[in-house]
Amino acid sequence: MAVPSYRSYLINGVKFNTRAQDDVRTLQNSGVCLLAHTMQVASAKDKNPIVSNMSFYGVIQEIWDLDYQKFRILVFR
Repeated sequence: MAVPSYRSYLINGVKFNTRAQDDVRTLQNSGVCLLAHTMQVASAKDKNPIVSNMSFYGVIQEIWDLDYQKFRILVFR
């Protein structure tokens, strides 16, 4: 099965680019941030985990358009 991939994609008025696309543009928009509500521990032996918001940052390498017949979903790698 073939998965369509894109170098840039417009979502809700915001254009997201892959890192490769950013390398040839003056306006860069390949960085993303995800705010997750997660459990944090200091070590494997920590008995008092803390649940809080944590930010995860990354750069889009690929944009995939997955079609599951009943719905479609866009995935950033």
